[in-house]
Amino acid sequence: MVHGFYDESRQLLFATNLGLNELDVISGQDFSVMARVPVSQPLGIDQMADGKTLVIGTEAQEIVTVNEDTYSVAEYPYSAPGSSSFSLFFPTVLAMANGKS
Repeated sequence: MVHGFYDESRQLLFATNLGLNELDVISGQDFSVMARVPVSQPLGIDQMADGKTLVIGTEAQEIVTVNEDTYSVAEYPYSAPGSSSFSLFFPTVLAMANGKS
């Protein structure tokens, strides 16, 4: 586990698991794994202002959102502007009150 977000209303811990390329959904009551959601190289995590969408920063040159109810994943690839040879990754993400990250 790298980073996590605890959703108190759902009593679930959403934890990024870089080694297994997944988002682990863990019960806040008994710490059992409720679901494993495939996400490439996940790192940072935060919840959007809507209270049901997670935003995840990755080492895979993309930002990912995950619906907390359905666990559906949306990927938003990002590459460095210009002809740069380095890659970008987002170790820490922060969801803003206006719904942007």
